[in-house]
Amino acid sequence: TIDLGGTHLSFGSNAKGIVVRGVTFMGAKSSSLTFHHHGAEAVFEDCVWIGNSGMNNAGAVADLNSTSSVSFFRCEISDSKQMPRVVGYGNPGVSSSLTIRN
Repeated sequence: TIDLGGTHLSFGSNAKGIVVRGVTFMGAKSSSLTFHHHGAEAVFEDCVWIGNSGMNNAGAVADLNSTSSVSFFRCEISDSKQMPRVVGYGNPGVSSSLTIRN
């Protein structure tokens, strides 16, 4: 379990073939995972995200650029960015757990 208030893992352009398995990520006030550099590649298997909030428009679970690749297999992504959670679509206060940047 990783229970920290900041970003849990940040991936740079040299991150290739990364596999993270069986980790619970909790409490991030910024995105739990960041992929802000071009070409990062990571796979998450059997992981869980709980109580992460993200900052501003960034996703609570992952914030990545458009040239990075991240895959989730058998993961529980129960985070919604809102704290407390808000359910609905078309509501300007509602955002997702994942964001993709250009």
